[in-house]
Amino acid sequence: MSQFKTDEKLKKKKSAKILKTELTEKEQEKNEYEKAMINQIWELYDEDKNGTLDQEETKRFMIDYLEMVDGDVKNQFDDEVFN
Repeated sequence: MSQFKTDEKLKKKKSAKILKTELTEKEQEKNEYEKAMINQIWELYDEDKNGTLDQEETKRFMIDYLEMVDGDVKNQFDDEVFN
């Protein structure tokens, strides 16, 4: 194999390694962001601080989320379906 082909292969391997490292760093940032969002949700909606969202806490979260995404949901929210 010529020296040129060997050098090109090494460059490609280094580029792939750098790209993989950058991707891993972006994935880590995304994971940290998602964890922070989940922690904020729990802090806001887990009123009794038991580490779970009971039915009423989940309902409040869903109403707030749907209002944020879709506007006026409280009047459209069906308690019978949710229960």
